[in-house]
Amino acid sequence: MLTNLKHVLKAGCLNFWRNKLLSFSTLAVMTLALLMVAGLLFLGVLSQSLVAALQGKVDVSVYFKPETNEKDVLSIKDIVEDLSPVAGVAYVSREQALDNFKQANINKDVYLESLKVLGDNPLGAVLQVRARQPQDYASIVGYLEGANFKDLIGTIDYRQHEPAIQKLMSVSSGIRKTGLVASLFLAFVAIMISFNTIRLAIFNQKEEVTVMRLVGASAWSIRGPFLVEGLLYGFIGSVVTILVFWPSLAVVSPRLTAVLSGVNLLSWFEGNILGIWGILLAVGIVLGLASSMIAIRKYLKV
Repeated sequence: MLTNLKHVLKAGCLNFWRNKLLSFSTLAVMTLALLMVAGLLFLGVLSQSLVAALQGKVDVSVYFKPETNEKDVLSIKDIVEDLSPVAGVAYVSREQALDNFKQANINKDVYLESLKVLGDNPLGAVLQVRARQPQDYASIVGYLEGANFKDLIGTIDYRQHEPAIQKLMSVSSGIRKTGLVASLFLAFVAIMISFNTIRLAIFNQKEEVTVMRLVGASAWSIRGPFLVEGLLYGFIGSVVTILVFWPSLAVVSPRLTAVLSGVNLLSWFEGNILGIWGILLAVGIVLGLASSMIAIRKYLKV
């Protein structure tokens, strides 16, 4: 058995090396297929980052009445933070709210003069609430409007932000659906390209297979070398994909970071490179083995 295994491995490596042009073509197609797979991985990461960036720009502000004690507001902040749909809560004190108002209306003398006439700070503290998912805002606001501390709340600006939240939900759903459709399509293309190319490589050696069958070679002796070739295509293709994708991402990533602040795909890639290579290696080996096995069985009638 060990002797047969050595023979199969040697024959597979010899076939791979002997048919250099065909092996190179098959390897190029395998690399292209794995680049598609890598692209799908990064499309998923990019779409999640885009949705997260959009979600980070949307929140609901809870405005408390000016007479509300700061201790009560901080206590309510702790309660709201413990709600499962809540991703985070930012506290804005009365003094900070007044400073923000002045900065936002620095060129509007009427507003600033009105503040001087009032004398005292007319603004209350604010809690800026971010939800984990856009659809969670309605339930959060519903809780706040029915809580036992609702009398301390002046207004909640959910209604003003509701159109933006609805649009965010629509965009998030669209990105996920588009990503799923693109992933399925590219995966299908990758499988078909790899299968047909490896089938062509096997068909090129059809006469050798026929001779081996005539002299009584076992099915394993015939299939084995082609399976080894499929393994080599998958392994080498995964390594080449990493070597091609890495510098390409180094060029593209800064441009994406400039558009989407906080999104650094190169950093994510380098931090997960072993896991990414493992996925590409597994996909390459599966493509190579499956394509070789199906092609040798269906088209060469072994």
